[in-house]
Amino acid sequence: MGLEESLNISDQVNDLISLYSAYSPRRHSIISAELRDLKGFSHKKKMEIREIVRGSSLDSSDCLTKAVIIHLIGLRIGVMTRLARPENFSRYCHGMLTYDHEGKTQIFKVTGSSKFYPPVILTDSQVLRRINYVRPVFNLVNKLKGRY
Repeated sequence: MGLEESLNISDQVNDLISLYSAYSPRRHSIISAELRDLKGFSHKKKMEIREIVRGSSLDSSDCLTKAVIIHLIGLRIGVMTRLARPENFSRYCHGMLTYDHEGKTQIFKVTGSSKFYPPVILTDSQVLRRINYVRPVFNLVNKLKGRY
């Protein structure tokens, strides 16, 4: 079972694909260009995306969720990426993407600084664990920080 099925979000991904196709009807032959286009789409259409994913496991605005959304749309349009996190433990919940280019693994940061952290590729079960158990704790802490 893939990540999309495990998260039970096939309908939302279909709607995201439709929205992305209207935003950018042409496909890029270079993976990094397609990923930059997807990143721009996620920023410019964030309110529409938020409405589509409301109530689902992707109903959050953290970097892992944004990486998952771009990863799932990318897979559907033929952009082969893998979800990853930085090797640094203090960035345990950070999400980024990796892809292969000319035999080398390249990093694509969906959000965050330009600092380089070596990637640790995540399995679907690790992503699910972060989304279902770890992310809610971090979201709660961030909300509490905002109040004080």
